[in-house]
Amino acid sequence: MAQIKAEQVKLVAEGDLIIGDLSGSSSILSIGAASQVVISNGTTGAWSYLGSLRDLTGTIVVDTTTTPSQVNNVVVSGGASGSGPTFTATGSDTNIDINLTIKGSGEVLVPVSYTVVSDNALTTKLYVDSVVTGLDFKNSGRVATVAVSDLTGFIYTAASDTEIVGAAPWTSVTSPVFDGVSVVDGDRVLIKNSTDAKGNGLFTYDSGASTFVRADDADNAPGNEVSGGMFVFVEEGATQADTGWVASSPNGIALLGTDDIIMTQFSAAGVISPGFGLSQSGTDFNVNVDDITTTIDGSNDVVVGHDDSTDHSNQVLIGQDATGGQATALWDFLEDLRASTTGELIIDGVGIGSAVNHFKVTNSITGNPVLVESVGADTNINLELTSKGTGRLKLDGTLWPDAGVAARSILATQNGAPDDLVAITSPDGSGDQILLYN
Repeated sequence: MAQIKAEQVKLVAEGDLIIGDLSGSSSILSIGAASQVVISNGTTGAWSYLGSLRDLTGTIVVDTTTTPSQVNNVVVSGGASGSGPTFTATGSDTNIDINLTIKGSGEVLVPVSYTVVSDNALTTKLYVDSVVTGLDFKNSGRVATVAVSDLTGFIYTAASDTEIVGAAPWTSVTSPVFDGVSVVDGDRVLIKNSTDAKGNGLFTYDSGASTFVRADDADNAPGNEVSGGMFVFVEEGATQADTGWVASSPNGIALLGTDDIIMTQFSAAGVISPGFGLSQSGTDFNVNVDDITTTIDGSNDVVVGHDDSTDHSNQVLIGQDATGGQATALWDFLEDLRASTTGELIIDGVGIGSAVNHFKVTNSITGNPVLVESVGADTNINLELTSKGTGRLKLDGTLWPDAGVAARSILATQNGAPDDLVAITSPDGSGDQILLYN
């Protein structure tokens, strides 16, 4: 540092400063604006605002008290090539914190492109959230592809999909449009519908070269950025806005240009709504029940039935006619059997219907009888009517057999009247009776 000799610096008038140089000559420099200092350029000096701090060692002690070195302060040190600058606490205390104080609701932020790599790196909230959920969060994309047809005219070249900064495996058509959004230079785009799944991933559009370059936080430079669990949120689009997508394949770190990258929808903030039979309360979806055909039981399971104090044992749900409106159903005892549209009702109480013998009741049109038939797997099937205990068979209001009929008698019609039934004795005198129609 040059020495300033006597008489080289002195005030000649209020507000003026005389400065000297190495030759011993001097000049007058008027006082500068508030907070300005005199800065030398090597030959002369000028008033200026302080733009940089430099010393011979690259270290500046920021100490603004009237008694230096008696307080805690910070040392700012520059770094050589390959090293970053450092902030070091210094002072009289043994242990000194470094405090970053924001104003109001401001935050201490890191650059958008900041990613955690070193074990000693500061951890962002985004990184902590991703670890907790098992996801690797990336900065959001503006838009995403929807279908294979979105990439018509685009060319993916796996050989160009190298794991270096600036790799551009996609060549693009001019002015690409995805999901109704016109993509402009610098837009981040999630490509997830490539015919060759190796070409999926998060890209940045380069309009000058008409290419899609893998995004700087998803290009495997460093080599752990693209892996199963990579998560991307999509901001815009007619159908994909506010959706989140996760790489469900591969498991582990992807080898770009070799491994298929499968993007699967993970979330859809604000676009999920209840469909038919469902209702929504906040974030909960509920099944609509009517407490007749369906209900919620004590275990919160959906069941068919009525869950109140009414006993519906042996009752069935019976549809109620609602002409011109919505049909309803009520629990009641079965009183009326209605056959199918064919007029047939097959009563089958054992096993699989076609594998057993059973009977069928068939309705008929006016003037024709109702049919009761034996049906089933066998070629010949009896139709038996059996009473219980001492009960008797009652036909058209008449009990059979009655007290005046001999044992082993059978019914017969007489005089051509089907409803006029009489007992006929066997002609061989055995006392047996047969069924005759006169």
